[in-house]
Amino acid sequence: MTDLRHLITPRLICFDQDYLSLLTINPPGTNIRPQSTISAMLFRLLCVLATAVSETTALSLRDTIAARSDLTIFKDLVDQFDVWNPLESMANITVLAPNNAAYELLGSIGLNLSEMGADFTVPVLKYHFLEGIYNSTAFSHSAHATIVHTALTGLNQTASAPVKLSDHDGSQTVEGGLQLSAGVVQADIGFEGGVLHTLNSTLVAPHNISATAFMNGLYAFLQAMDDSGMVGELESLRDATLFIPTDAAWRKYKKSLRDNGDQADLARVLRYHSIEGRVLYHSDVTTHKQGFKTVEGQAVELDTDSRGHVRVNGVATIKEDLVWYGGVAYLIDEVLVPSKYSSIDGQTPMQRLHLTPGSEASHSDSEVRGGLPSLAACASAMAEAFSERPLMSGFVGAASLGLMAAMLIALSQAWRRLATSRAQTLQWREEGFLSGELKPYWLG
Repeated sequence: MTDLRHLITPRLICFDQDYLSLLTINPPGTNIRPQSTISAMLFRLLCVLATAVSETTALSLRDTIAARSDLTIFKDLVDQFDVWNPLESMANITVLAPNNAAYELLGSIGLNLSEMGADFTVPVLKYHFLEGIYNSTAFSHSAHATIVHTALTGLNQTASAPVKLSDHDGSQTVEGGLQLSAGVVQADIGFEGGVLHTLNSTLVAPHNISATAFMNGLYAFLQAMDDSGMVGELESLRDATLFIPTDAAWRKYKKSLRDNGDQADLARVLRYHSIEGRVLYHSDVTTHKQGFKTVEGQAVELDTDSRGHVRVNGVATIKEDLVWYGGVAYLIDEVLVPSKYSSIDGQTPMQRLHLTPGSEASHSDSEVRGGLPSLAACASAMAEAFSERPLMSGFVGAASLGLMAAMLIALSQAWRRLATSRAQTLQWREEGFLSGELKPYWLG
């Protein structure tokens, strides 16, 4: 049967008795006023027929994907791993389909999803299926992205893994784990029961807090996790909301820890930045202050400012809704201090966290590489770091480890978020954030 959807949606075709020609006019409910009973009946009849034809000619998801030459690899993966049954059993869904170029890019670095096991590839595919129909108009045009849950479950949170939908000046993006984004190439491809958008990159599932902090350049936070012995505790949090101070916040913080209570007090500070049992996205916080108990035991107060930005104890968040394996995280520009905290002893937090200034020797341009550590150095650093840190368990853990390779594709872009200039990198090195091997200090 001929597909007439391009003729009848979003506009309908009917006769205009004044011009005796076929014209596209707005659907019923507009200012169309037939001048006779016959024309009115004809108008209604044609609209009903058009709707019926539209419904009967709507392609299934399987046929829609099969008809596209740019989605052959995506189709082959869904076929190979038999994802059609759970996919077609979902009603009202949105499919984010990476195009062939996206998968070819993965293959160029040796990551061929068709050669991986089902416990690796199936979760990756499920992270591209959204619960509900989200056309391009649902992508947020504001600073606050639209949070949507996917078909990927099994993370350390009750709800399924989320993605963030944004639209900046007509350019739609989907952000997943590690705050890496994929761009929408073609939007609003309708099929029976949902809508499909093609992407220029595969999505990366949410990772643990160590990997998430690493990709956001939060070296002081990572060092604090290590020095306090809190790595295991923070990674095991379920349904958690974390507030992570930036490195600049640690530098501004002037209080330090008492003589023999360093590790315990630092652990207390980190617990005060952690809420367990509530995944609080920006949309869950209102203008009215509300208290939430932290892992440390005391409560923090959350509210939003006039622009809708979340605040914790009056401290502004500078980046919101960072999705990670155990929940959501916010970046804040101050360190939160619980009451009855240790007295001042004259040392800065960086000194107390052992982030002592590094060598003052000069560093060549080739060594600094314009402020961006080399890809090889990053890969080596990540492999060393994650080999000793708890990652996800089960099939999601397999996906996490394997997608480390995929993550390297976007590393140069991500690294520009960590160091915007050569001067910034040199400053970090002088303050001990980078060692001579161009690795974060916490990697040792």
